[in-house]
Amino acid sequence: MQVLRDTANEAAVPVLLAAFNSSDEAIAEKALRAILGRSRGAGQGALMARWHELDERRRQLIAEHPRRISAAVRDAILSTDTGTCANGCDALLRIREYELIPALVAAVEQADNPQGARVARTLVELAALLRESLDAPRGLQSQESPSRQRHFVLPSLQQAVDRFDQRHGHLEVVEAFLILTPQDNSVLRGVLREPRHPAYLVMMQLLSSSVRAPVIRLVLNFLEDRVAPTVALHVVSHRTDGGFVRQLLRRLGACPSPTVRGNLKRIEDIAWFEGDMRLFNTLNDDEQVATVRLALHAGINRLRACDVISRICRTSGVRGRREASAALAQFGGADANQLVLEGLSDPDPQVQANMAAQLRARGIPGAITRLVQLLGSDHAVVRQAAGESLTEFRFRRYIANFDMMEDEVRRDAGQLVMRIDPDASAELAAELKSQTHARRLRGLAAAVAMGAVPFVEPLVIGMLGENDHFLRAEAARTLGQCDTRMARRALQEALRDPSHAVREAAEAALHILSARPEGTAAPAPAELHPDVARAAAHEMTL
Repeated sequence: MQVLRDTANEAAVPVLLAAFNSSDEAIAEKALRAILGRSRGAGQGALMARWHELDERRRQLIAEHPRRISAAVRDAILSTDTGTCANGCDALLRIREYELIPALVAAVEQADNPQGARVARTLVELAALLRESLDAPRGLQSQESPSRQRHFVLPSLQQAVDRFDQRHGHLEVVEAFLILTPQDNSVLRGVLREPRHPAYLVMMQLLSSSVRAPVIRLVLNFLEDRVAPTVALHVVSHRTDGGFVRQLLRRLGACPSPTVRGNLKRIEDIAWFEGDMRLFNTLNDDEQVATVRLALHAGINRLRACDVISRICRTSGVRGRREASAALAQFGGADANQLVLEGLSDPDPQVQANMAAQLRARGIPGAITRLVQLLGSDHAVVRQAAGESLTEFRFRRYIANFDMMEDEVRRDAGQLVMRIDPDASAELAAELKSQTHARRLRGLAAAVAMGAVPFVEPLVIGMLGENDHFLRAEAARTLGQCDTRMARRALQEALRDPSHAVREAAEAALHILSARPEGTAAPAPAELHPDVARAAAHEMTL
């Protein structure tokens, strides 16, 4: 076999082919390797002629030596014979000899080539395989650089696009070009800028309908351009096929880049937002979130954008509803207001919180009433959102308006302050520590109104030792709202105070505490009526 492989005598070829037909598998395989190892191509041509008869094992052995068979493959794909061309095209896809792409282009451009359609299909499939190799992780790429191979074959495709003939040309040439070209390619840009270019209509058709991932990716890559071609944005806005839409939404993600947002703003219509929008029902959580971002950043009609947001709020998964409910803050009107009210009953606490945060800014009647009700939610995030919306219920504003309030309003507003303002107890304590006599007296009255005496009990007890007997008496009366062992003991000691007013106040406080056993909790404050809370908010706002 070695002698037959190395000899220049062409008589060795029929001998090797006869051995290749041997029923002995070892002899047949050695003969095949010898044929592939010969420097001249007669034997390789014979293998191409028999390609359709070869089993998978023999085809695989041939594919392991692509350069040794490539000349025979090239001759086969340029043949006008149906069988020979079919064998060459099939073998080419198996050996993946990408540098034969120019030969495919030449065969496709032969106007009278009866095998043009077959070769054109092969051209697209081979271009797709090279694209796969380009996109593969570096460790999985073929030994020869895919980038170098693309650099070698792309000029032939560019020339074919530039001289494309709509009457006789195969659109596969343009498709192969789109599969391999980067978006900054000068020929690509030139065609997209010139509607009169012979390849313009075919290229727009492919960009608008091809389901091949590289073509979809090429369209979406234009969104990353500082100023994307208008026709590319037209394609983005008008494609409605699910594969393209999903790739678009994945590209956008939850936070599109400033460049992408700038290009989206130029899109004034999104076709798949129209009609019954059945595609929405098939989107996953990430895609629903991206849909919200698309509606927000695109330059579409605000009513249409709000309609998309509303649909997601009502029909999507948890993440989609959360994103949509937060985005709803950018839309006004009766429909958006109604959606906010509906969202307060959403099963997801975060959605409820997002809606609660919008109530007052929208001027919805009864907003304060609803927010007060939400303060009793089982979910901390909802309570926090409601509290942050009731900004007037803060201790500083409460204490500033305290002297002007009626007793009932003091109590109702004070209880709201305790529920809403996380710093209320600390600021009340600071009030009781003030050097100003009037502020300390007001602080004691506020502690009673707010139901906060147990939180500042040590400070109140400490006031029983002050020099001012008015302050001691008020402190004693205040302790009547704090039923603890320390408070009772302090009041017992106050019965020996030199001031009659203090003794009288201590006795009255002990009488109140004696009405229930020692250690029994004081009755919980009555539930605030929303109308009262609204009145309290009005008073504090004034």
